Amino acid sequence: LQEEFQAELATLRGRVDSLEARTAELEANQFSTTTKLGGGALFSFNDAFGDGTDGRNTVFGGRVRLNLDSSFTGEDLLRTRLQGKNIGNSTSFSTGALEYAGTTGTSFSSQPNVQLDALWYRFPVGEKAEVTVGPLGVGFANFVPTTVWSSSGLTDYFDSGAAYESNSDEAGIGGNYQINEYFNIAAGYAADRPAGDPAVGVFNGDFTAGAQLTGETGKFTGALAYTYDYNRNSNIWDGVGTTASGSPFGSNPSGTSALNALVSYQFSPKFIFQSYFSHAWSDDKLTSADAKALSAGIGAVFPDAFIDGNEAGISVGIPPYVYNNDTVANEDDSVPIAVDMYYDFKVSDNIFIAPSVLLLFNADGGNTGVEDNFTAVGAIKTRFRF
Repeated sequence: LQEEFQAELATLRGRVDSLEARTAELEANQFSTTTKLGGGALFSFNDAFGDGTDGRNTVFGGRVRLNLDSSFTGEDLLRTRLQGKNIGNSTSFSTGALEYAGTTGTSFSSQPNVQLDALWYRFPVGEKAEVTVGPLGVGFANFVPTTVWSSSGLTDYFDSGAAYESNSDEAGIGGNYQINEYFNIAAGYAADRPAGDPAVGVFNGDFTAGAQLTGETGKFTGALAYTYDYNRNSNIWDGVGTTASGSPFGSNPSGTSALNALVSYQFSPKFIFQSYFSHAWSDDKLTSADAKALSAGIGAVFPDAFIDGNEAGISVGIPPYVYNNDTVANEDDSVPIAVDMYYDFKVSDNIFIAPSVLLLFNADGGNTGVEDNFTAVGAIKTRFRF
């Protein structure tokens, strides 16, 4: 048999020797035995039309993220993320702020300095639990198994639902436990950026604490979440909504309790329906003033829309707004409405182009002293993934 297959064995031996040589070269020159480098770059060409856009010009900016993902056991993850960006918003309304430019209408960095944006470690505890802890870039969304809602649109509050919008998303610890095949329970605590400052620390500044019960069966996923936010300068849902929701009691400290419900159902491989509802009760810590706010949305995602690999989506809803406030001057007069649409076109496995449109009606709740009946934000996003 050896004589009969001598030629084939020689060929196989040569291929094995070649593979061993290439493997040795890769091991000698690899970045790390435990860490993988990945990330992406985003180009955004955007503009806005209508109310709240006076003096605003067409914007062309970019963002780059580099993720260093390390694993020491194969089941844990150490995430180190570097980020730099210089994308500004085209509208003065926070409800029209781009998700990738910041959470306020004036957020802009003229110099895309690269900085450490996230640093956290996730590890399993037994077979049913996992814990996440870190000093940077850690928020309530890190602790839950899913945020249920998913969108690649323009706005922050449609990114994952208002439930996960919090000013306190830097240092934190939390985890989740898989109760059984259907239910998961999660809880966590996160502090704002000054957590590393001895003058403020982890427990004496802004913070968010919360819990979530997630249920999943077949094509249905649902979640009920409760969060409590303490903010030294009153703020509901990180100010991604109307001016009143970003400052219901001026500069006074406030405490906000919020109940949140989110559901998602996949009717078919090409149609996913989702919705969320969030209601908040906020109180002024220096006076007896109270405020109530809500945010809601329904959305549809269409995977493989028209062409395999592409995706389309639309979200319609109410940005965070204050409908009742003892401080009447900080109560919204009308309900804001947003319509967020996008089509994600796959150029290749690593390049995507997404034309997107955001339509805003009563963008700032009619409480800004200026006409804000209609605003349109348009963007062409090009994503490079590597």
